[in-house]
Amino acid sequence: MSVGCKGGARLSAMRRTRLDTARIRAAARMIDPVFLGTPLYRCDALEPRLGCAVSIKLETANPVRSFKGRGTELVTRLLAEDGRRAVVCASAGNLGQALAWSARGRGVDVTVVASRFATAVKLDRIRALGATLELVDGDHESARERAAALARADGIRLLEDSLDIETCEGAATIGLELAESAPSFDAVLIALGGGALATGVGHVLKELAPHVEVICVQPSGAPAMTRSWRGRRVVTTDSAVTIADGVAGRCPIPAVLDDLLVVADDAVLVEEASIIAGMRMLLDHAGLVVEPSAALGIAAILEDRDRFAGRHVVTIVCGSNVDLEAYHSWVGAVGAVGAAPDRKLCGLPAPPGAWGRGDERGHVRGARAGRTRPPVPTGEVTSRQQHARPDHGQEGAREREQALHDGGDRHPEAGVHDGAGRRHGRQAPDDEPDQDGDIAGVRAGRGLRRLRGAQAHHEEQQCRDDDDDRVRDQEQDGDHDVDQAGRAFADRGIGGGVLAVRGRCGHAPTAARSEPFRPLRDRTGARL
Repeated sequence: MSVGCKGGARLSAMRRTRLDTARIRAAARMIDPVFLGTPLYRCDALEPRLGCAVSIKLETANPVRSFKGRGTELVTRLLAEDGRRAVVCASAGNLGQALAWSARGRGVDVTVVASRFATAVKLDRIRALGATLELVDGDHESARERAAALARADGIRLLEDSLDIETCEGAATIGLELAESAPSFDAVLIALGGGALATGVGHVLKELAPHVEVICVQPSGAPAMTRSWRGRRVVTTDSAVTIADGVAGRCPIPAVLDDLLVVADDAVLVEEASIIAGMRMLLDHAGLVVEPSAALGIAAILEDRDRFAGRHVVTIVCGSNVDLEAYHSWVGAVGAVGAAPDRKLCGLPAPPGAWGRGDERGHVRGARAGRTRPPVPTGEVTSRQQHARPDHGQEGAREREQALHDGGDRHPEAGVHDGAGRRHGRQAPDDEPDQDGDIAGVRAGRGLRRLRGAQAHHEEQQCRDDDDDRVRDQEQDGDHDVDQAGRAFADRGIGGGVLAVRGRCGHAPTAARSEPFRPLRDRTGARL
């Protein structure tokens, strides 16, 4: 068969879909420009790690942070033109958010039905955009049933994602932009859920760029549409268990499957660990915080490197509405919580010098939300820990605490106790956390001060008082030299630098101190 015949056969196949390229071009003129012309760029940093050239089509740089706005713009504009003022939909979060955004300037009332287990940040945003939100028990399929019941009872428009052609043809404008970019890529990876994105983009590419392989990607924990595509018949599942909530459907729509069978070259399933690794790679090497559905394309490359080796692949990053707490638990907390990523879950080697060990949520034991100071590296023992020995009980604790309060010294091998009888300045046996998940002696908000013990705090406070007296003397003598006071404080052995404020000499945050604690001494060398 000649090339021309192949093109004719492909065009004939296109007529069997519900989509129309002329309507798609018209849709591009109706959609708010804020959703159009999204970035398409090569991400060189990903290529050596994936073994292929990778371009990103970024569908998160818009007011609703997903591609869904392309379709909801069509829906609400047509509703307003027809004089219809209400619409209801079921949503995992992104569709409802986009529908609320598109409707609020057109006088259309929106009701969104969602599972009460949907991502909280998505639900909050739906409310903030003025939509009525109704939550149901169960999953997305339960929400679909409730939305249909509301539409029948109230006589309003029911918007069904992927079934309603506007959602598919709105998403298909992404395909137009890809095809008009004079593509050098030979494959596109598309997240597969209900099917609007895959059928829309696939339809355009098969007509305008037939050399591009259309590959759909779905989580193995929510495989209904992929199994249906492979079996060429609708296959439902009893459950959908995946962190990629945006594609977690159980009951494929027959009409959508018919379209998918025409435009998709392949449909693959990927594991949760690969999705998480993909999210981490997009963060580390593309600077993108994405929701799990948006990382499906990278996950597919990770699981089949040989298939994509040496090729140029486009992956559509379709959404970034993600709960940050959940995101940290998946890819590993960063920044303020001071925890390392869960490298084991991501399938990546532990980085050199990683702090502690990750728990099942990806947090390092002892790292608590809100703590800005890094925990003590597991296994590292400070100078005050080296001589620790077993607890001496409540009686001894009270005696030692009182001795410290009175300014007395403690036995060089004894631990320092707080009022609750807990000894500070010693490591828990075998570096294991206690029942609260913290290394003994380290408490959120207290950092390393408690670790160094009550005596260290007592000595440092005495040093502060002495310096305060010195500064006051300088002020009275007209010699208010903050820097000199700071140097005097540094000479006393407090490592990590000083902070000088309003003539008062303070010590640097304990997170900045890398040296073991040194005894405080005056200028003659005598210990204070």
